[in-house]
Amino acid sequence: MYKHLGAGFGHITPEYMKAMYRNAGKLPKGHWDKIVADYKKTGEWGEISTGHASNALTAVMKPSEGLFSLCTGPAKRGLTPLMPGSTLPLYNATNAFYEIKLEETPEQMMVYTRDMATAFIKEAEAILKGKELNLGTRKMLEGYLSMAHEEFKRAENLKTDASIYCVASAVRCYTRAQVRARQVINAINPPSSNPVDLL
Repeated sequence: MYKHLGAGFGHITPEYMKAMYRNAGKLPKGHWDKIVADYKKTGEWGEISTGHASNALTAVMKPSEGLFSLCTGPAKRGLTPLMPGSTLPLYNATNAFYEIKLEETPEQMMVYTRDMATAFIKEAEAILKGKELNLGTRKMLEGYLSMAHEEFKRAENLKTDASIYCVASAVRCYTRAQVRARQVINAINPPSSNPVDLL
């Protein structure tokens, strides 16, 4: 973490931080049983990273602009554990960020999440349409895109009611739509795992 923060000093953005959380550490060399036994004796483990399999929720923010991003699970699938026994397998971890922006009113916040969901869905549709994929992968990604559309439609139905409950529910639906669309985008065009590449 220190290495990446130092390299990006003065140029750290939310995307830089997301890439930092996608960057995995390195396991020690050797068979799993041996490196675990060595860890129990010495406490030494391979290269430790901010991004690891123990991240149940990963959040990135830029409070000065009211921007907040969150993903369920590590920011990338398959990251190494922080230490032996320190993995938190989550059912249906998305490994994809949604974005919200704190605005003057809840309705403005809803509009922002809707705009982001719209942009992510359009991007996911375009790259999925233009990509040659095996049948299993295509079905899985089309399933994610279908979920994005379902959540978006649910939000559209809710946003007609101005009650705070319905506005909050619509925001949650739009963020779920963002995540499902981002899963498609990330599967086809994986985002950077090396923040220094973004400088």
